[in-house]
Amino acid sequence: MASVAVQSAGSAITPSAVRANIATLWLIAMTPVLFALSTWSHAEPTHTTMGFVRYFSLPVIAVELIVILFALASGVGVLQRALSIPGWMLASFAALAMIAIGTNAFVAIEKGIGTITAAFWFIHVGFAFSVAALAERRWHCDAETIWLTILIGLLCYLAIAVAFIATVGDPNGFDWVAFNLGAINIRHAAPYAVIGFMASIAIGASADTKRARLMSVCALLFMTFIFWSGTRAALFSVLGTLGLGLALFPVLRNGRTLKRIGIAIVGGALLSLLHMTPNPSLGIFNTVERSQAHDSADVSSGRKALWQGTLVEISRRPVFGHGDSQVSWFVPVAKDLLNHPHNSILQLLFQWGVTGAALFFAVIGALWLRMTRAARTVPTQHLHAWLVVTGIMGLSLLDGSLYFPYPVMMVAFSLAASEALHRRRKTDSGA
Repeated sequence: MASVAVQSAGSAITPSAVRANIATLWLIAMTPVLFALSTWSHAEPTHTTMGFVRYFSLPVIAVELIVILFALASGVGVLQRALSIPGWMLASFAALAMIAIGTNAFVAIEKGIGTITAAFWFIHVGFAFSVAALAERRWHCDAETIWLTILIGLLCYLAIAVAFIATVGDPNGFDWVAFNLGAINIRHAAPYAVIGFMASIAIGASADTKRARLMSVCALLFMTFIFWSGTRAALFSVLGTLGLGLALFPVLRNGRTLKRIGIAIVGGALLSLLHMTPNPSLGIFNTVERSQAHDSADVSSGRKALWQGTLVEISRRPVFGHGDSQVSWFVPVAKDLLNHPHNSILQLLFQWGVTGAALFFAVIGALWLRMTRAARTVPTQHLHAWLVVTGIMGLSLLDGSLYFPYPVMMVAFSLAASEALHRRRKTDSGA
């Protein structure tokens, strides 16, 4: 990894301060590990405390809060960084805050969970500004170092998942769909693999031969998990993101990178066959069978009816929506079980209406376009973040990833880190 400078925005800082600053990056990287270890249980999730931790992803929120508090305490200018963004973005954040508070207060039926999940959005935004300030002024490491650190954490999660699977006492009695390890459903463990795969591809695309081969192995392992889990949305997201990435970034179109992407995908499909669970909902065969089903309900795994029901409710409150986590209370087909419609566009239209969804996607879209331009100019510094954000957003169209804290945390992290690296490069070049 690249060395970390012992200078901070032109002033010397102590070695202990350097270690403390970099510790925040490692804490973020180890979030999946903390989440997995705190939810390790092969039994049904009947324990109230563990179920609460798992459902609300409390280790993820705790890490974000620690990073925010550290950034504020270390004086890196979090507030100044927030106020430096374009005025229309600040106005958008303010409007979204008012919509989230107002809908939860006056429209939501289940105000308890609505209040909690709405508060998470405020934490995500604070985390993004904290990461932007830390990455620009205190971390002083390049994108490869940042994403290698993140990758190590995701590989540790994968190792824990393998150990978890290997120690299942009764495969026939275990709830493979729930899975429970850092997720409330096996499909919701997909972001770990998608992010890991994308980071591996980005690092390998510009690395020397030895490291590129290592990244190829990492990509293979993450694709194996995707195929093993039977998560079609993750596979579609990977393929879609790679397709767009190949069109936009020449660095991905070289023969070496294309070969390693192909090996990771084909090899992952084959390696996933080494362990087949008794549950037919998992595995590569489920992916193939569901994708070829003639019945639209089978193809969509019930999403079509859920989306139709959500659209009906959106039409009833189109301007400001119903509030956070209210789908199960307003959409009959959700049957008091689902708090999001498994599609990020419908989720935001439902909870914040056309007004809130438009503001949200305007901000994210502007940041994504800015990151795309930066990645085309300096892919070694921005391609990692681009692949991760695009992969998560693609995944969210079918599995509603933006409802869960870890994927949102990593979108915030990626956008913030990319923006910080861009600003640092402009400062270093005197622009």
